[in-house]
Amino acid sequence: SILEHTVQVFQNDKNCRAIHLAAQHDEIDTLQTMLINYSKLGIITEGGSERQYSIYNVLKAIEPCEYIFVHDAARPFVTQGTLSKLYESVQQNHSVIAALKVIDTITRLVTKQPTWTFSRKYKIPIQT
Repeated sequence: SILEHTVQVFQNDKNCRAIHLAAQHDEIDTLQTMLINYSKLGIITEGGSERQYSIYNVLKAIEPCEYIFVHDAARPFVTQGTLSKLYESVQQNHSVIAALKVIDTITRLVTKQPTWTFSRKYKIPIQT
């Protein structure tokens, strides 16, 4: 599954000590069974109505730790290289976020007509 693929990336990361998840209440038992063989799996707690509430629920349920990486599991192609760069960077800064270079053309619509094309140089899609 997509979730298992994503969990495996964090499982293999040398700096990751635990993997904690938020899920819908009726999916928690299924996820615990599905992910039983992942030694870094910590708690699976009930998520909230929005992402911020799910993250908050996990933070309330775990012990304080030095760094927390938040991943939405909808982007399963996070790499070990990205995690390593984030880990190195977070040690120097208070917070970090993964981003990609924009390759698509981005335009602004006014009255259903493209009116402005933005420079890719200063746009980045954030990968959470």
